[in-house]
Amino acid sequence: METVKILKNIGAFGMPALVFSTAAMAAEGSEAAEIVSTPSSWAIAPIAALLALAFAWYFYKKVMAAPEGTEKMIEIARYVREGAYAYLFRQYSIVSLVFLILLIILGACA
Repeated sequence: METVKILKNIGAFGMPALVFSTAAMAAEGSEAAEIVSTPSSWAIAPIAALLALAFAWYFYKKVMAAPEGTEKMIEIARYVREGAYAYLFRQYSIVSLVFLILLIILGACA
């Protein structure tokens, strides 16, 4: 719950900054710029990506530290994992086939 509160606070303060900075950047476009440079607001995306990776690592560690559960839960998880792998294998085989067909078509067009 503590993490959810932190994420809500980040969203509550981060979203208005993104929304209002775009209006300010749009206003700058109508004026003649003396120096052409990269806007500092472009740093938001890499910073947000690093922040997202940090949260992903934190949640990964938290989930991996949790107990696996009872024997029944472990058995159900094994069945879910087997089903997920079967689904992914089917998806990858279809995507590979589509990729191969597109490769042949686009190769012939080039």
